[in-house]
Amino acid sequence: MNKETTENVELPSADELAELTTAFINDGLTFKASKGISDADMEGIYSVGFNLYNSGKFEEAEKVFQFLCLFDHWNQKYWMGLGSTRQMLKRYSDALECYSYAALININDPMAPLHAASCCLAMGDSDKAKSALKCAIKYSGDNADAKARAEALLEFLEKKGDAVKE
Repeated sequence: MNKETTENVELPSADELAELTTAFINDGLTFKASKGISDADMEGIYSVGFNLYNSGKFEEAEKVFQFLCLFDHWNQKYWMGLGSTRQMLKRYSDALECYSYAALININDPMAPLHAASCCLAMGDSDKAKSALKCAIKYSGDNADAKARAEALLEFLEKKGDAVKE
């Protein structure tokens, strides 16, 4: 392996970068896999982020979830954690991006559009919130709690909209 060093940091060769890029694009490789980080290690790191979040330390939790999303961009749970953290920081647009990515990873999970609806409401966009709620209902499957929450909120928004029109 021919590697250059810059200030004690080993840089991959052009051929190694080409191989990594191809693996990321074609094979769905993650940084976690390329660096040999185990699932158990990732879960340990997730626990740190989860505990920071539950302690109200959202800025610190965000950094942990960013790391997790970078190193395993195919794990929906990490994107949901990052989205929830950004939502708690009132960065609703950033949270929506995370929830959108989480929904793409697992279209059959109603939680991402359900949380996205909350962000849309916080930004004053009830039309987008209604759309997200309809997605949550459609993909709720066996998750009766999520379906009931989405249906109740959608019904409230539709009645509120009708009241404004009258």
